[in-house]
Amino acid sequence: ENLQQLLHKETLNSGVPLEDSLRIQTPGLYWLRVRDRNDNAYSLQSYTVSVNFVPVSDANEPNNRYRDATAIVDPNQVLGLIHPNNDWDWYRFTVDQPQRIRIQVSQPGGIRPDLRLFDDSKAHLARVYARNFGETVTMVYDITQADEYFITVSGSGESGSSTEPYALTIE
Repeated sequence: ENLQQLLHKETLNSGVPLEDSLRIQTPGLYWLRVRDRNDNAYSLQSYTVSVNFVPVSDANEPNNRYRDATAIVDPNQVLGLIHPNNDWDWYRFTVDQPQRIRIQVSQPGGIRPDLRLFDDSKAHLARVYARNFGETVTMVYDITQADEYFITVSGSGESGSSTEPYALTIE
């Protein structure tokens, strides 16, 4: 078996409660080990272990690649989720005539959103990203020709994930 330690937590003082969280990326069987800090003592007192599971689901997945981009049609807003770490969400939309568009990622929860715009040939057109976690980002871009366009949303620096959905809006 591949036994890999995912989290380690300890306290220097007895009786001090410990609390932590861990984002599990892969379904499977996981083990929890509780032991004395130095493996040289024991207690006759009972202890309690509580585990809470918060399921994460994104109806747009899989949309991690250009060819799997989720179509955005009416309404012009979609909810997405950056989860697990390093997730990239691809979206596509069609513009019928030259116009100024406004793209916004709001309610981004635990990520610093990174928003990028591409044309149909995958040429990078524009990018905006947040400097702070949970910050709303807005991109304004002048579309010069009717075509299909692509948007990516990720955590800035390709890091971070969130169990809270973001809202992507195109106007």
